[in-house]
Amino acid sequence: MERDTNPYASKSPEEHLKYLLWLREAEKTTSDVLKDMVRELGPVQCQDQNGVTYCAGFTPSPKTEYPCAETSQILQGWLSRHPEDRAVAAGLTIVGYHLLSKGQKRKELAESLAAVAQTRLETQFKVDRKSAEQLTADLVTTDEE
Repeated sequence: MERDTNPYASKSPEEHLKYLLWLREAEKTTSDVLKDMVRELGPVQCQDQNGVTYCAGFTPSPKTEYPCAETSQILQGWLSRHPEDRAVAAGLTIVGYHLLSKGQKRKELAESLAAVAQTRLETQFKVDRKSAEQLTADLVTTDEE
């Protein structure tokens, strides 16, 4: 690598690694501080020099779980009626078996799984990029509700 033609080559690979590790720790620490501030003060917004608005805040996120006993019975019944899905089902894990219910031809399976699904809301910290137009639309939607 030519050090005089590549501005990124002015540091050794080890120095770049150290810098990367420092950046990761700085991001983690800054995120923790921002989360504490958002908890205390509410969502934070800022705008960059290009007019893009960034929002940091906590948002509800639905998490769906499927009880093993009921789900196992539903899947066994489905696979006995649809043996062509056995190859797909063989590669599924406990976490990913709901993926089998995706698709129009498995609508009945999706409905059966939905009947035993347990959904709860978890709060997640997010930093989203929004344009001024999206923000205005969000504010109008919130005001109308």
